[in-house]
Amino acid sequence: SKSSSLLIDLEVIQGNLKELTERTHVMVMVKGNAYGTDPITLSKFLQKYAFAKIPFLGVSHVWEGVQLREAGIQMPIFAISVPPKLAE
Repeated sequence: SKSSSLLIDLEVIQGNLKELTERTHVMVMVKGNAYGTDPITLSKFLQKYAFAKIPFLGVSHVWEGVQLREAGIQMPIFAISVPPKLAE
């Protein structure tokens, strides 16, 4: 069987965000398990290095935002889904 791995270079992410945030505000999506990465680690990194230039972290569901809060993330969190009761 074949094995896969994913290497995330936080220095590259920091450089990319620095370049982007010099021109505009950026909402970083950490929904869906941060697209296969670790949303808590990524969010802690973003909170430490880019809080002033990233107005929101994006999640799909409120429960994802709750997980981030429970992990100590203090950045504003934007949930893109509508709660089921409001969607009716």
